[in-house]
Amino acid sequence: MTYTGAENNKKEQCTQALLLFIKNPILGQVKTRLAKTIGDDSALSVYQNLLQICYQNTRFLTQADKYLYYSHFVEEKDIWTAGDYYKTMQSEGSLGDRMKIAFQQAQKTYESALIIGSDCPAISTTLLQEALDALHSFDLVIGPANDGGYYLLGMRSESAYLKLFDEVDWSTDRVLAQTLSKASKLGMTILLLEELVDVDDAADLQYYIDRHGEAFLGL
Repeated sequence: MTYTGAENNKKEQCTQALLLFIKNPILGQVKTRLAKTIGDDSALSVYQNLLQICYQNTRFLTQADKYLYYSHFVEEKDIWTAGDYYKTMQSEGSLGDRMKIAFQQAQKTYESALIIGSDCPAISTTLLQEALDALHSFDLVIGPANDGGYYLLGMRSESAYLKLFDEVDWSTDRVLAQTLSKASKLGMTILLLEELVDVDDAADLQYYIDRHGEAFLGL
């Protein structure tokens, strides 16, 4: 797997990695469930703001090397140009396949890794630091999402743990329960973080508008 970026600012490799999965902000291809309510243009604006929030909440995280996984192509010049992100492409396959391969790559170099997407604007730098710190004591750290999935998953580098990504009903409300069941069978120690809301549909969007106003997500 080829990575670009981050070379200029690299001083000493961390022992942990942050794996960040994003979609390229392409009209009609992001926030498609939300777009059914607010239209493609507004959905794209929301997603661009989600990316900006995610960038601000990860750019100052210093205790992990940061890897940015694009959905369609690597963008050399976008908001992620601070020089502290390694950029690459997501692999082929289901979401589980893609996450499994990303963790598999990280396990070759790092003691533990943490993966997030860009759909949850409530993920703060402090929360990410908490999750990374917890991986010194727990095998698995999960941030439950309100829809039955998760917004964050971190685990120690153990090849057997990659089984967490097999035979999961992705994009359903069973993802978290199935993952926890698999983790229990593997004998993993688990820490659950606070439940947060991903922005997937109009109800999720309204949740954040009620708390932060329309400008928070670019409306």
